Amino acid sequence: ATASLYSPKVAHALGFDEGSATLLGRAATLFGMKSVPREEDLELVQAQVFFRHGARAPFTDNEDAPKIWTKNLRANFTACPSAQLIDLKSRKPLNVELKDSESEETLAGGLSKGALTASGLQMAKDLGVALRERYVATGFVKPSNFDEEVLCRSSRVARTVETVRGVVAGLVPEGKNSVQVHVGDVGVGSAQTDWLIFSTACCPRLRALYAGAVKEWNGGNMPDAERPLVTRCEEAGLSMPGGRELRYGVINWRDGLSCRLGSGLPLFPKISEALYMEINASAARQFACWFNGGRSGENQTEALRLAHGRTLGEVLDRMGVAAVQHNAAPKLVLYGGHDVTVMPLLMMLTPKAEVGWPSYCSDLRYELWREKAGQKRLFVRVQYGPGTHGAGKPFGDRATVRIQRCGGQEFCELDTFKQVMGQYVVSDFDKECGLEGVKEAMRPGPGLSQRPGEAQGGSFRQL
Repeated sequence: ATASLYSPKVAHALGFDEGSATLLGRAATLFGMKSVPREEDLELVQAQVFFRHGARAPFTDNEDAPKIWTKNLRANFTACPSAQLIDLKSRKPLNVELKDSESEETLAGGLSKGALTASGLQMAKDLGVALRERYVATGFVKPSNFDEEVLCRSSRVARTVETVRGVVAGLVPEGKNSVQVHVGDVGVGSAQTDWLIFSTACCPRLRALYAGAVKEWNGGNMPDAERPLVTRCEEAGLSMPGGRELRYGVINWRDGLSCRLGSGLPLFPKISEALYMEINASAARQFACWFNGGRSGENQTEALRLAHGRTLGEVLDRMGVAAVQHNAAPKLVLYGGHDVTVMPLLMMLTPKAEVGWPSYCSDLRYELWREKAGQKRLFVRVQYGPGTHGAGKPFGDRATVRIQRCGGQEFCELDTFKQVMGQYVVSDFDKECGLEGVKEAMRPGPGLSQRPGEAQGGSFRQL
């Protein structure tokens, strides 16, 4: 049986409730096993925070209000630091203009497709304030040492870089004028270093897995349990998209409704917020099926590994450096990403649980801790904040992600965490993608790197 990530069962153990976790800890002590640490006995070494961007404009207009997305909804960055893009590998400055959509067309109201809205920027600032309370107010990060202690990462998309700028504005409101943001590049196989954005075009094996999964669950083919909701939505006036958009199905409805809710605009006629939440949950199940490589889940590990194994590898690599050379590693790493960044990483941590759709500015925090005394053992704690569904709505409650293979405890010893997560780390991306000897023939053509609105040549819009 599955449980929602937001339920007390999952928040406290994903298989172990709070009482069971306590009993496990007591049993470990009685039988001479390693003791379970408490936060007061540990010191924070490093925090890596992934977050989805703030509210954005949709990629298409809707017939009920074709001019609802006006230019005045666009975010204003006057009070935010500017961003200097840095290439992830060469570490050299980049002079490129990022986009939010593969299409340069604007919506009928004048707003650019996929653009971060004023509400979305405020969400980013609110997340930054929460991070300030956690990491700056406690003295872990000093604003005066920002460039040495904080590293900013982002996918190669305008709205994620802009969200990073908003988060930094909330994190250090003392007047940070500019911030370096490290981004990857588009390519095929290992040449594709923009792994925060997720693309099936860079990996033939991943493309095949996801193509099969989309055939199993789309707007025309879905589990019988989902059909009553679709019928209710159609009776309320929603129409299943046709053509290439049919593959998105309920996800397409969710996207349009989420964009409106995120920027404080009215939902579609006859669609209540309660019905939207049902659509949101159904879309999450559909998306999870795709990330599992199919409804059976038998390809889950491989699909997740090829989708974001290199992202996880970056997290573990940074932990490794911080563990042995903490002065040489950033204390705080901020990753500006998408729902298709946060959700797969959550699924790696909780492979048997039902994971909800990451809302705007949802965040996933990997914290590395060290014992203050004794053996100086290293531990990992992961926490998830589900973000906010809409303008002016509160952020959801944060919960510790308790990993069952780590005993359901709040803190997982670093070596154990690396062993548990090792199945998702890519050792040879080109080989696993089936690219040996064919990579040159698949080299992307001109303009490919200018298509962030839709996964490059693949089937998945970066939402």
